[in-house]
Amino acid sequence: MKKVIIDTDIGTDLDDSLALIYALKSKKLDILAITTVHANTEFRAKVAKKLCNLIRPKNNIKIIAGYKKPIKSETIFWTGYEEDNINLEDIKLENYNLEESLKELIIKNEKINLICLGPYSNIANLLIKFPEVKNFIERIYLMNRLLVDYSLDHKAHNTKVDPEAAKIIFESGIPITLITTEIGKINYFTIEEMKKLKRLNLPWSDLIYNNAINWAKFSIYKVFYLYDPITVAAAEDPSILITEKINNMEIVKSINLDIKNEVFARVYEN
Repeated sequence: MKKVIIDTDIGTDLDDSLALIYALKSKKLDILAITTVHANTEFRAKVAKKLCNLIRPKNNIKIIAGYKKPIKSETIFWTGYEEDNINLEDIKLENYNLEESLKELIIKNEKINLICLGPYSNIANLLIKFPEVKNFIERIYLMNRLLVDYSLDHKAHNTKVDPEAAKIIFESGIPITLITTEIGKINYFTIEEMKKLKRLNLPWSDLIYNNAINWAKFSIYKVFYLYDPITVAAAEDPSILITEKINNMEIVKSINLDIKNEVFARVYEN
């Protein structure tokens, strides 16, 4: 199994939650840790831990609340609706030092892959404090947007909220597989599909449905794009990817997988 660490801003946009379910049900990914990034990272970590407990009750995945703020900017992206009707009263977090914990896991396991589903503050701070760990990271899988000259689009969310962190990641020399947001926009769930999930009354149905409703209160879109589940799918099975290589980066041009049906099947499966 491929050893991975998932770094996520779960709890805001629905796709992070769907991506985590997709990863937790994978038979190809060994999730060593989940780190949460940006704004209320304790809340995000509790969402992640609750999903882990519901889907893998006997899991030993480390859940680590990471950096709340970008490296330099004071701008925080937080809709204000994240916690509406999300019951996390039974979830308790352990205290971990982010950088020390990640360094230990990465060096101990070697050839580890990072799946970055949010801003890059956690991983950038890790590389600042322990630059040697980059030699033990096999690849970083992430979603972002590129301009026509293949430079980063600094208006894309994961770059915009912490541009200094993005610069550190993309200049680190670590091999990167970048899935473009254009691919993400081809694949989405509708609110009707989320209502169907709620009616199935699976253990995670209410949490996922309420996450969807909370995001819908803020988002200008009427559907839920599957950006982050696609990123997990790319890490799970790189053979599905058609890529173009630019320096240390593989840019995903298309995916040979019906990602919506794959995500649908895992999320709706007890």
